[in-house]
Amino acid sequence: MATTFEVVYNSFYSKVTDFDLADMLEDFASAFLFDLLKQAVARFNSNLGTAVFKMNDSESQFTADLTDLEIDIISEIMVENWLKPKLNNSELLRNRLSTKDFSQFSPANLLNAVRESFNLAHSRSESLINKYTFMVNDVRDLI
Repeated sequence: MATTFEVVYNSFYSKVTDFDLADMLEDFASAFLFDLLKQAVARFNSNLGTAVFKMNDSESQFTADLTDLEIDIISEIMVENWLKPKLNNSELLRNRLSTKDFSQFSPANLLNAVRESFNLAHSRSESLINKYTFMVNDVRDLI
């Protein structure tokens, strides 16, 4: 039985707390999550060099069963993609306001915390992809 998108979404939800996402209308939230999912699958596939993970959009599921590790990797990349706009927004705000204004209205630690969270998510997703690549490929084939 093929893995549904909902399984991956639940894995993503377990890694983030986003009250804005919870407050969205169901159609908007679904579209947002689907965009994150598509980006994550595209990146995962590009790292593997082939389209391993194929999606059946009309049935909201993958064409095959995903392992727990594959679900974890895809949801981790989704977290990274979810954080990216938050990082970019903070940097845009910082560029528009003077240093005095920025420090007055937004603690400098906010930007650092978002950047650190993004870097952690990116490092974790890259590490998981590398681990997965070694697991599914036979190193003896390289000799």
